[in-house]
Amino acid sequence: MVWIVTGAFLVALTVGHVKLSAAFAPGQSALGMPILPYVASFLATGGLPLLLFWLIPRAPKSLMHASFWLVFGVGFVARLILLVGTPVLEVDFNRYLWDGGLTFNGYNPYAVAPAGMARLPYDDPRLDLSKAAGGVFDGISYPELKTIYPPVAQAFFALAHGISAWSLTAWRLVAIAAEIVTFSLIVALLHTVGRSPLWVALYWWNPLVLKETIDSAHMEVVLIPFVLGAVLATVRQRHTLSVCLLGLAIGTKLWPILLVPLILRPLAMRPLALFGACIGLAAMMAAFAVPILLGGLGPTSGFVSFANHWATNSAHFPILEATMRRLTGCHDLVDPTAGQMVRVSLAVGVAAIALRLAWPPLRDAQDSLARAYWTVTALLLASPTQFPWYLLWVLPFAILQKNAIAWFVAAALLPIYYAAFHFNVRGQGAIYGQYVVWLIWLPVWAAMARDIRHAHWHNAKSQPAQRDPDLVA
Repeated sequence: MVWIVTGAFLVALTVGHVKLSAAFAPGQSALGMPILPYVASFLATGGLPLLLFWLIPRAPKSLMHASFWLVFGVGFVARLILLVGTPVLEVDFNRYLWDGGLTFNGYNPYAVAPAGMARLPYDDPRLDLSKAAGGVFDGISYPELKTIYPPVAQAFFALAHGISAWSLTAWRLVAIAAEIVTFSLIVALLHTVGRSPLWVALYWWNPLVLKETIDSAHMEVVLIPFVLGAVLATVRQRHTLSVCLLGLAIGTKLWPILLVPLILRPLAMRPLALFGACIGLAAMMAAFAVPILLGGLGPTSGFVSFANHWATNSAHFPILEATMRRLTGCHDLVDPTAGQMVRVSLAVGVAAIALRLAWPPLRDAQDSLARAYWTVTALLLASPTQFPWYLLWVLPFAILQKNAIAWFVAAALLPIYYAAFHFNVRGQGAIYGQYVVWLIWLPVWAAMARDIRHAHWHNAKSQPAQRDPDLVA
């Protein structure tokens, strides 16, 4: 009965979200949007994952099958309900739809920034596409920059365009299909480590996941199946498949390159297989780089701009940047040198952590998943850009850890990010950046310190390694 009541609450919450989303429709004045009430209502649901932490271990085994399908059905219905809602405080999908239109019609999406379309010859067919796109084209954020999304992501954008041109609903349908794959992969990974499949509810019923995958329709939704698939194939010793899936993940978003050492670790004692895997990965990445390089990596490149300048919703990065300015004697706030030095330092640090985590022989599936979890955790904690939807990278791995709660604390608090819009439209952005952002990250850091103390992989380091024969063959 408790499961039914909880599921009904989630569906009712989703219906309420859709009704409230009408106040955020395009054309509405941001000053009149109920941003703070929206954030408050979202925060009020933050206890749902904590309730699930209590419910799942207590689920009667006799009702396990029925409870599992209830979890799936409620989450699926919630996603269908969100199909008709207005995206709240997000417009990234406009870029996806525009890129998909270009790719579907045979144009390189990295060639011209949307703002550069006005400088094309009058008879260029892409001008007709921009007119046909209408509000999608007009709503693209950062139109002065070319797209930042790699070629595999572009293929999914083009798929949505093929279903229905310039349609957010079509893209959301692609997202729901990807979510079902993610659901299935999480269940498979839970089975691999001997945990109840009901733990998938921590993802499938998570209000922040629903917001970022279907309401906001962020492209991370098509990335996660490749990442999880690569890790699952690794623990099942299907190494060729794992390398192929990891290559596709890197071709969807660049950060999964950090998982390369971990995915290749089982091949360390098989030089020919390791060499072949490296060649295959290099060939895939080279192929994905071609259209990006043809489009150019100048000042209007989204990749260059993101790497050099983006910093959002981070509590630590402004402090590190200010510290670097003092150390280097740079007092020019416009000079990006200090920020770039911090970015490089953080990137080197995260890469070192990824290599260190991959170095010891893998013991078992739980050990492999724990190392993947901590690799992605290091990336997210260090990143200068900490959007709520980036949490999708790590939540599936967090579910697979027995003592990890930090990212579920983050899922409960990250809706505070949307309060930044309230302050920004009133010229008070500094209030959010200097004070409000700490309401998110101080509790998360405290929870993360607790998780590190209880990390299973850390406690197991003193135990004799139980190596799979395939890992030492």
